[in-house]
Amino acid sequence: MSAAAVQVGARPERSGFYWGLLGGSALCAIGVARALSPDPRGFGTHIQLGLPPCAFQAWTGLPCPACGLTTCFAHMARGQLTAAAEANTFGVLLFAIVLALPPLAVWAVLRKRAFFETFARMQISRVCIGLASLALVHWLVRVAWLLAR
Repeated sequence: MSAAAVQVGARPERSGFYWGLLGGSALCAIGVARALSPDPRGFGTHIQLGLPPCAFQAWTGLPCPACGLTTCFAHMARGQLTAAAEANTFGVLLFAIVLALPPLAVWAVLRKRAFFETFARMQISRVCIGLASLALVHWLVRVAWLLAR
């Protein structure tokens, strides 16, 4: 793959900005999760952000693929792994990824790593497809378990 294809038109000197944006966004997400009070039902914490209740759950009585993610993050930000996993097991993995982003960003800036080239080398599109597939399987298992009860 050529360097031009990897850079996707971005200027390499802007990589520090992009790394800072990525790491800062992850820290903001963790901070917001810490500021929220986890809903004891295991879902619904997102309502504290001014978002509406889950329409999918209201219509079907079943959780949507994202049900419990905000609650999971709120528990994880407090170190409550068991409660987080009960809210949304897949969310524990997502939180771990978000938690890893600030140190990755600092490391990348210190090592002068090009932002887009780094993610191209990581084959980030394949990673995202894998995560989306895992999320879908997690949701299907969750729904099957609820229907079997």
